[in-house]
Amino acid sequence: MDLKKTGELIANERKAAGLTQAELAEKISVSSKAVSRWETGRGLPEASLMAPLCEVLGISVNELLAGERLSAEEAVQRADKNILSILQDSRRFRKRVCALIAAVICLALMYFLYNREFCVDADSNQSLEAAFNSYGDVSNNAGEVIDVLDSAKAGKYLFVLYSSSKYPASSGIASLEKGLFGKYRFAGRSDSSWPLYHMETARAGKNDVLLIYCANVLDENVKTFRLYADGENGPGTGELLYEGKVQDRPFLQVSSSDSGSIPLFATGMLRYYDADDNEVSSFELVAQYPDTGSWSTSTGSMEQWLIYVQEFIVLALGAVFVRYFLSEKKN
Repeated sequence: MDLKKTGELIANERKAAGLTQAELAEKISVSSKAVSRWETGRGLPEASLMAPLCEVLGISVNELLAGERLSAEEAVQRADKNILSILQDSRRFRKRVCALIAAVICLALMYFLYNREFCVDADSNQSLEAAFNSYGDVSNNAGEVIDVLDSAKAGKYLFVLYSSSKYPASSGIASLEKGLFGKYRFAGRSDSSWPLYHMETARAGKNDVLLIYCANVLDENVKTFRLYADGENGPGTGELLYEGKVQDRPFLQVSSSDSGSIPLFATGMLRYYDADDNEVSSFELVAQYPDTGSWSTSTGSMEQWLIYVQEFIVLALGAVFVRYFLSEKKN
């Protein structure tokens, strides 16, 4: 069916009947804009309007669809072609609708899967604590609650310092990765019963970051801390890697790791000093926090990539269905 040809026929027959677009529109109860759209080939009259339109113009529906005046013999021949054309157009329309539905379902499923993975709201400590307590097996003890103490960002990663209601002197660090729509997912957790300062390096995307944190207030005599690398004579007997001042509780510092001084996953020992630069025994400090314990929950790299595998499978299936419905081959 040629819409432009049909439009030219409507315009010619209207003029032959001595009618304006407005007058023709009034006779069949439509707007003059609708008539203009038909005559310019930008649309086709609805099926319910074809009979009254043809009556006013003095043509048959067969001629309207053919876009030209037909003899009796031509009318019979074109009637079959018009019916087949209508059926083909209807079939194409149904297939396009099915392709659109398949695409919408595919995108909706991808959105659902992605948001089910990246579902942690980091806007407040309360929402973070709720996410912690629903993430994996925090412990085997009923009623244990995670207390979020502090958080800091590095790129698209959020590092959270927390403690346990059962082991308040213990602490841990969780890393969360930010998704496309603003929410996060857990990328890993590191829990420890050690109640003093922790220092470790972690991967945040393509960058390495240095984490320094502590959930407790140290003895008031402790003023500074130092990290020494492991040496030939044992742990903490090597070079000085880092030195800092003791901070108030809770303390979480995230900064870029200088690979020249603190390599990724560096091993060493933290030592503590008073105002006169005398070393304070770590064992004496630890003895002040007897109620310590540890637990652990982690997310492997394969688990983190699973969401992208699922997204690819759904996208591939969606593309197959859309291509099938848009194909001109017979079903």
